Amino acid sequence: MSVLNEFRKIAKEPFNPYLRDTKGKGGKVVGIFCSYVPEELVVAAGMVPFRMRAVGSTKTTLGDTWFSSFNCSYARHIFDLALEEKFTFLDGVVFINACDHI
Repeated sequence: MSVLNEFRKIAKEPFNPYLRDTKGKGGKVVGIFCSYVPEELVVAAGMVPFRMRAVGSTKTTLGDTWFSSFNCSYARHIFDLALEEKFTFLDGVVFINACDHI
């Protein structure tokens, strides 16, 4: 059960202890939006892939000013958090044309 608790702890916030340790050692963290991005390429480049997710987001107020209500809530929540500077730990983001919203 301790492994599951550790997983819950890491998944609870975007900038988790693993990423803090990576950044503390001078490592690079790259956000990825979709499972179509080959994480192996990010790892082979010496960086840690971070799946973009809206952990802790409870609103889309800022995202709604830029996106219409027809855009998916995932994109609006992510953009809201980005505008609140919750992803400042990222060294870059890989965007792909997997959906019109992203």
